[in-house]
Amino acid sequence: MVHEHIEVVVADGDPKLTALRRDSRCLFLAFDTAPPFAGMQVRAQATLVSRGVRAARAEIGARYLGEESGRRWAAERTRPGVIVRLPRSAARTWDLGAMLAPYLGE
Repeated sequence: MVHEHIEVVVADGDPKLTALRRDSRCLFLAFDTAPPFAGMQVRAQATLVSRGVRAARAEIGARYLGEESGRRWAAERTRPGVIVRLPRSAARTWDLGAMLAPYLGE
């Protein structure tokens, strides 16, 4: 399933959340530090959403840890949080795997 937004949960009290509440312009960057060295950058206005945080944590956890482990991971996150929602249309992605394959012995 492809979502219209990229969602990140930020715990209450995190300085990033304080900054986003003051100015919602955001630059989000995530990348692999191991092959294939793929990544994503999103520069956009963030929308802060306080409802559905538990479900968002469970969905994010399931994506990376599997359904059961993701649900357990989300249940352990008891600190309240906020969903930082960014439009997928603003994302730039890259994957250096093919370019670096000859150097990585692949």
